[in-house]
Formats: sequence, C-alpha cells, structure tokens
Amino acid sequence: MNTPCRRYSALLVCMAFLLGFKQVRAQADGAGRPDYATPLASDAEGLLKLDVVVTDKSGNPVTTLEPKDFTLLENDHTDKILSFHAFDGVLAKPNPPVEVILVIDTVGMSGGQLLIAEHEVEKFLRQNNGHLAQPVSMFYLSDTGFWVPPQPQPSNDGNSLAASIEHKGRLRAIRKLQNDKDLQYPSAPYASSLRALPFIAAFERQKPGRKLMIWIGPDWGLADGKYIRYHDIFDAIVWFSISMREARIALYDLSVQEPESHAIRDMEPTYSWDTGPWPPRYQDLLKGVTTAREANPAHLDTKILAVQSGGRVRDATKDLTTQINRCVADASAFYMLSFDPLSADHPDEYHDLKVLVGKPGLTAHTNTGYYDQPYYLDQPNPATKRVTVEELGQMLEAAHGSAAAELTRQLSDLELTERLSTVKLTAWIATIHDAKARQALVARADASAFLDPPAAEIPTDAPPDAAARRQMLSRTLDYLTKTVPKLPNFFATRTTVLYRETPPDYEGAGKAGVGYQPLHMAGISKTTLLVRDGKEVTDQGATRRKPKAIDPSSIALNTIGTFGPILSTVFLDAAATPQGLTWTRWERSAETPPVAVFRFVIPPNKSHYQLVSCCLPDGDGTISFQKLVGYHGEITVDPVTGTILRLTLDADLSQSMPAMRSDIMVEYGSVQIGPNRHTCPIKSVSILRGRSVRVVGEWDARFRTFGPFVTTLNDVAFGDYHMFGVESRVLPGYNRVP
Repeated sequence: MNTPCRRYSALLVCMAFLLGFKQVRAQADGAGRPDYATPLASDAEGLLKLDVVVTDKSGNPVTTLEPKDFTLLENDHTDKILSFHAFDGVLAKPNPPVEVILVIDTVGMSGGQLLIAEHEVEKFLRQNNGHLAQPVSMFYLSDTGFWVPPQPQPSNDGNSLAASIEHKGRLRAIRKLQNDKDLQYPSAPYASSLRALPFIAAFERQKPGRKLMIWIGPDWGLADGKYIRYHDIFDAIVWFSISMREARIALYDLSVQEPESHAIRDMEPTYSWDTGPWPPRYQDLLKGVTTAREANPAHLDTKILAVQSGGRVRDATKDLTTQINRCVADASAFYMLSFDPLSADHPDEYHDLKVLVGKPGLTAHTNTGYYDQPYYLDQPNPATKRVTVEELGQMLEAAHGSAAAELTRQLSDLELTERLSTVKLTAWIATIHDAKARQALVARADASAFLDPPAAEIPTDAPPDAAARRQMLSRTLDYLTKTVPKLPNFFATRTTVLYRETPPDYEGAGKAGVGYQPLHMAGISKTTLLVRDGKEVTDQGATRRKPKAIDPSSIALNTIGTFGPILSTVFLDAAATPQGLTWTRWERSAETPPVAVFRFVIPPNKSHYQLVSCCLPDGDGTISFQKLVGYHGEITVDPVTGTILRLTLDADLSQSMPAMRSDIMVEYGSVQIGPNRHTCPIKSVSILRGRSVRVVGEWDARFRTFGPFVTTLNDVAFGDYHMFGVESRVLPGYNRVP
C-alpha cells in the first residue's frame, strides 16, 4: 500500500536569510490577510519614499492635491510614482503621527541667545495649556554631549517638557561627544554640533514615521574648520543624506537673534578654504555634491542640510515661538510618494530630484536629491554564461582532465536555460572527482529546478481531452483527501546543504565592487525529523554537523511543511480560481511512463501564501515585512493514480520588495516505512533572492540600510525513513519510594 507523507492543513514554509533576513515564511492558516495593526514595514510599492509638503504663495500647506497633480523628475527624467498617500491631519492622519524633534544647540550661543531660546521653546511647549498637537522629543546639546528630559519621549505633554527647561538640573545625559581624529577645528566650537546631527539621525532611524527636526541655535560657521581629506568630507555628506532620508527627517534651521538690537552677529563671515573663499550665501552650495573633489566643509551646514532634506531655513529672530509654529504646520499636511530609483553606474552616484506640482502658485518641498547605489536595482552578473543542458554536457566532456579549479570556475559562471534532471546530474557527478566542482554543478542544477525540461524530455503525445483531464484531477483530489489519514507516524533524516552567494564589497578598496563570489557551498546540516499527526518536529538532539556545519535554526531557507500542507493548500487555492489547474504538457524522464503536468496561477486575492521577512533595516532591526502574495507553479501527477510527484511554487514578487524571488520545489517518491511503501519527499530545493542588510556609519553613529541582492539556496535530501514507536521496559530492582 502506498500512502502519502502529507496532511491536509495550512501551508507553512519558513526561510531565513542570513545576510539581513532571518525568516521568510509562507503560510496559509485560513485567517486571510495579515494583521497590519502590528508594527510592520510600509507596504509601499517603490523602494524609495519621499515626504512632500506643498505650500501656496503665503506658505500655507495645500492638502487637496491628487496623484495626477504631481510629476517626479530624477536627473531631469520623469520617474513613475508607484504609490501615493495624502495626509491632511484631520480626516487622513499619518500613523504613527509625525514627531517633532526640538534640538536646542547651546554650542557657541551667547548668554543672551540662550535665554531667548529657552524662553521661546518653553513658551511653545506651554501653548494650549501644554497640550501638544504633535508628539515632541527634545534634545539639549552642549559642548560636552546630549541631555534629554527625564520623562519618556516623544510626548504630547508640553508642560512636562517645559519643566525640564525650567529646571535644567533634571536633564539626563545620554551621550558624550568627542572630536574625530580626522577632524581638526582649531578655532570653531561647532564640532560637537556637527557630530550630534548624525547621532540623532541614526537614533531616529530606529523609529517609524516622519519627523520634523527643528534645530535652534547659532550658525555653525563650519568653514573655519578643515578636513584632512576630500573623501572624508564626501563620505560625511553621503552619510548625512542617506541617514536623514531613511529616517524620514526634514530639518528646519532656526537661528537665534542676539537680544541687543544693534549687536546682531554677522551670520555669514568669509572664511579661507584651500579652493578659495567660502561663498557668502548658503544658497550657492545647495546643489548636490557629485564627487569628492567638489566637497567643501560648508556643505554640512544646517542651512544647506535643511533645504536638501525638504525642510526650511528661517530668518534669525527673537520670536522663535512663531517660527516653531510655522515649522510644525508642515507636520501633518503632506504627501508620501514612492518610486524605484534609476540604475547607478557606481556607488554613491548623486541623483537630482524635483517634484513639480501642476497647479500655479504652488511649491513642493522634499528631498532635493539622493545618493544612488548599484545594488538598489538587481543587476545580472555580466560574467554569467547561459547554456542548455546539452551544451553543459559538451562542456563537461571537453573539460575532462582539466584542472579542478578551472572546472569549478567554469561551472560557477554558468546558468542553465533548461532543467537538469536528477538522472543526468547523478551520472555527471560520478565523472567529477573534485568536491568543489561537484558542489558547483549541484548548485547550477538546483537553480534550474524551476525551468522547463529540455525538449527531448517532453513527449509529443497528444494532450488529453477535457474529460480525461478532469478525471486526472479528480484522482488527485481523492489522493489528497482520502489516502492522507492512512499515513503512520515516522522518523526521517533531512540533510541540508546551504549554498550562498557572496555579494560585492562596495566598501572595498576604491569601492570598486570587489569580493563577489557566485553560489558556493556555505554549510551542511543533518537533522532527524519526527512526522507525527502530519506535523514536523525537529529532533534537536539528533542534529549532526559536519566540519563546515551550520546551525539548523539559522539555515538560510529552512523549508517547513514539506510533508504536510503544501500540496493540499496549493490544490485548493487553484480550485478557487477561475482558471484552476490548466494542462501544460506531458513529461518523461528516462524510461518512466509519461506524467501529467498542470500549471496554476494564484492571484493575491485567492492566495494563502503570506510572505513574512525578518528583519528589515527599519526601526530597531526587529521589524518584519508581511504581505499576502500571489504565486504560480506546476504540479506533476501520475495520470493513473493521481499521486503528486513534483511541485514547484514561485512567489510573485516585485523588485521593490525585500525578497524578489522565493521559490520552492519538492520531488516525491516511493519509500519504505515499516511494512508498507508510502509516497514521501525525497528532495527539495528552496531558493531566495533578496536584499541583504548592511550597516553604514559615520564617526560613531550607525544604522541599517538595504544592501546588495544575494541569492541563497538550500539543497535538501530526505532519507532513512523508519517507523515511530514507543518502547517500554521494566527495570529490575526498582523500588518505589513512598
């Protein structure tokens, strides 16, 4: 008797992506779409997001615009706006609400300026009896470090925040600031301020949502300090741009006027710089810096960073309360757009951005540019050579006797255009003596598992008529629903070989993209599985690792559900769609009779395939991405018995998602378990291509961001099937203790 190793239940496929993603899960539990009330990353269609404030001629926010009113230009080329959200602060409010960050920069302030700043900020906080319209965080910056109020932040309790200013002795130190060894400021006191901004940006990057950072203090006067190397300046400029954009910070610069009416500090002195005098107006430096040779320390002035981040520069005044309120008016009335970047030819390639509004008298304020990276879009490896199965066989025959390293290199640079069958792979493996070359061949064969077989393996027999197809599918349904309960509990071993791609090192020498390695074996693990009542239970005590072993809990694509739910869930999803399972072709391998292949396409609204990836670079590094996705694939069945012999499942993903490919293939065969034979998994392949996560930093501030695309593949073999039983023994000489 031949019964299936399956149970009719929910689909559960777990994966982990070591270079950033710890888990990707596909599940179908009958609960429908995921609960987006939990803190998840935004489901925006585009990789990059822009927060846009539109104002009229009087500076008032405009909230009645539609997607058709906007045009996005990237390097003067029209970009497609992929998603659009409008917030007016009344009917449509952002969630979480926009945070206002008040930074009181006392570095370089005179006593009179400090009194004005503190008085005006306290006055702002106590408005409306201290009930703040937006949550507010506050930083107090001195030349020794950061100081914050003792109560939790952000807060809508303005009175409590104001009390911290009134009683500064209660402030709590959270950070000390020291000058970087690559920075020299012989006369300017503003080095602490310069180092404070990246720290705040990295800290705020961990929080979701948009932020308005209002920087209150004197002009920095950065140009009287000097960096030792041009590249240091450029790297800092790039870091500031990336961190503020990804933290969704719009910076507002508010200068504090001296209290004496005739003693206003000259805000724009001329300093000496090795390329010439510092321009007298910050507006002259607003254009994006494209190369290190263009970099000037003055590019890091708060006025310039404010405009480039989509914020504003306010004139020096003693009436800071009015100015702060004008800034906060931009908090809740804005638009959020998303788009995919243009391709970049080299790291840190500056792209200019403009958002145009198709109505007269309106101005859009948003990021004026960004630094694009080659890995923001998936780029094919130019060294890859695409070959057929026949051409691969010819190459292996010609390479007979070649050096092992050369054969490995040739195989690593190949990509098959057809599926390589297990029969041919086994035969070719036997002719290769080098372990690395064999591994390279297996990796290429596994990657081809989702392709059509060569034409020679597709019989030319006439396709079955509609009645015959219905009969085949009826037998398959009987197979899934009637034979399943007869499966016993059993043990099996799962041997997993992990193959992983090493991404280019964009931080290498000269940022030239060094260090790339194609798919190569990265680890192996052997685990005992207990399948009981259709559920898989890993016997952690029976896991054996080889010298190059990996922890099974961190395997890149740990597929769970192979024995149970996948087939039933896919079959029912397909049955719920108008197209259902459609005839594709006959297939024949070796001398076996032809088998029937049906194709299915499941749209998202009929799907129970939920993609869950953890963890994204957003927030504190524990935020997950969830999306119910459509999928497609093929089911190969025995036309006589209805037994499912092979399944492929390919998720329908876009390049903007954390994962752009998540595919599963399972082959089933007859195995002996106890006195009977059963149909069980004998091999599976899981492949994931997605964005890695990298940490970028400047000085001592760090945050996570998306890195290059990486492919990870698991080759899984199942074997050593045996019955699950309970053994009882009576131990002699055992006396019960009362």
